[in-house]
Amino acid sequence: FDRGLDYARAIWLIKKPVVAAIHGWCVGGGLEMACASDVRIASSDAKFLAREIRWGWHGGSGQTQLLTHAVGPGNASLFLLHGEPVDAPTSLRMGLIQEMVTREEVLPRAIEIAESIAAKAPIAAQMTKHMIRMAQSMPLEVSLLYENDSFAYCMTTEDAAEGQRSFAEKRPPVFKGR
Repeated sequence: FDRGLDYARAIWLIKKPVVAAIHGWCVGGGLEMACASDVRIASSDAKFLAREIRWGWHGGSGQTQLLTHAVGPGNASLFLLHGEPVDAPTSLRMGLIQEMVTREEVLPRAIEIAESIAAKAPIAAQMTKHMIRMAQSMPLEVSLLYENDSFAYCMTTEDAAEGQRSFAEKRPPVFKGR
């Protein structure tokens, strides 16, 4: 953690995929940290709120930017300018959360997804996360070229060779992050 960066930016900069488990209220800084995560799983009773506009400012730490990337400008405008709670079903429709489960299932489901990602080739997972971020900030023609370079790099790794061998041998791969 770099003290020069804020808490949500620190989450955003983690190279490994981050899965957020959300239940109850997700307000202000909690919303900012959720938006900085890659995958968000919420309980059906979760409520999301960005109420800073009521006091004369807007959220910082990526709230206006990351939320807009997650839900689009129209939904972000409603969320941030209206300043009223948004329930889990609406958040799911907006794209803020990827799955909605019961309160009892939220942490186990988030862990299940995180473990599934962790079982994949580490270099490929990190590069995929990076490419998703690039898709949000680069023109399509440029990001397609960048994707080809990233793909070529991934194919030079020991993990890619192991993936090909395991596929041919019809067995689970054993990745080493090399």
